[in-house]
Amino acid sequence: MTESETEVWADILNGVSQDACEYAFENWFRNGKFFPRPANILELVQTYASNQPREVCDDACKRRHGRGYDTNDLLWLWKKRQASGATKWTKADYEAAMQELDSKREGGAPLWRKIA
Repeated sequence: MTESETEVWADILNGVSQDACEYAFENWFRNGKFFPRPANILELVQTYASNQPREVCDDACKRRHGRGYDTNDLLWLWKKRQASGATKWTKADYEAAMQELDSKREGGAPLWRKIA
């Protein structure tokens, strides 16, 4: 490769982890029939990334796990909204429904809602 081609590849792969680059190029050289285009390598980088475990939330988020509304709460709220028949809810409608929901929950409203 020429120096300018090397610079183009370096620019394209800027910010891609070494592990992802190694995976992509090793996979391409094992299975490819011609010298890869950037799109070929970037597709393999994406494949690598999609197979890696992702950190969805930070420590502050993890501390709140299990302390807020859960799926059942949201389903209750959704059914309440659907049963109302109204095409639009106002902020007051939502607040009234949330207060009703909080009154039915064991332990009441989540802490973040009590503070707000």
